[in-house]
Amino acid sequence: MMDLYKEMWTSKKVTGKRFCQCGSCKAHWENFIGMELKEQNCSAKGCTNRATVGGHIVSENYPEGYIVPLCDSCNQSDESFEVKPNTGFVSADLSVSCEEE
Repeated sequence: MMDLYKEMWTSKKVTGKRFCQCGSCKAHWENFIGMELKEQNCSAKGCTNRATVGGHIVSENYPEGYIVPLCDSCNQSDESFEVKPNTGFVSADLSVSCEEE
């Protein structure tokens, strides 16, 4: 597996859509990490805002992507970014996480 922290990520912008059986990207992240997202800072390197959403991020090497805590601004941005060290990545590939049967 490549170093997720050195990838350049972009937001897939799925805010407001039902992501999976968890109900949202935020709930998906919280269910798998076991912490509340509101206690996290935005995962985009260089951003100091508080996380407000579970952001679905993708990269060239990880087209299914991951869910990480993001602020609204970074989640809506078209700019690529690196993710801060120690960020909890949750797979957005529902076949390995919580796909509905």
